[in-house]
Amino acid sequence: MSQESDSISASTISTTATTGGCHLLKITGYSQSKQLPDGTNLRSCEFEAAGRSWCIEYVPRPPKKAEYVALALELITEGVGQPINTTVRFTLVPHHGKPEPATAPHYRSDRSRFHRTGVDRKGAYWSYPFITWEGLEGSGYLVDDCFSVRCDIHVIDTSAVADEVVQAHDLERMGLACSCTDDLCKRRHASSLALDLKKETPSDSASGSGSTTTSVQRRIKSIWFRLFGRKH
Repeated sequence: MSQESDSISASTISTTATTGGCHLLKITGYSQSKQLPDGTNLRSCEFEAAGRSWCIEYVPRPPKKAEYVALALELITEGVGQPINTTVRFTLVPHHGKPEPATAPHYRSDRSRFHRTGVDRKGAYWSYPFITWEGLEGSGYLVDDCFSVRCDIHVIDTSAVADEVVQAHDLERMGLACSCTDDLCKRRHASSLALDLKKETPSDSASGSGSTTTSVQRRIKSIWFRLFGRKH
């Protein structure tokens, strides 16, 4: 491809404001749930948050984490091939009509990426130990053998958009698309610009003087120095 037809492609990655939602889950019969076999998952109803469907799983006896309460979040919406960047936060909440417990609020927060392309749960499931039995029972949030958890979900949506193709000598656009950190790249841009300026310049014979040519040469020289940051 000749230098005269050189062009550069460009694109933009956009990170938009987070979308979010929350779900309140009440768990009753806490003492009985501790008697279930290790790894037993108790699922909530499905709910909508951040434009997707989810459910929470309560695991009173997670495998290899005895005497812990674990919570898990599962993406239910299928056909999500691209990972969803998500911040998940589980927080113990006081009972309605009850005074705020004297202990500090307990929560767990983490960042995760979800995707789901079918019934396979791999990539759609995220869990961690939430609180120890002892910690929950002494927290003041366990009342009448039940406790409540708030789940906050925030999703950061990203997108990539192709920009229009521009000529390589378009310095304003090059300032955004290329930082010209190497000399070879700088020479390429400068030579492309010089060719274009020569095209736009009438010949000396047509103009009757060399003033226009001299002006173009000065412009080329100035741009060359600006690209390299030093004189050659």
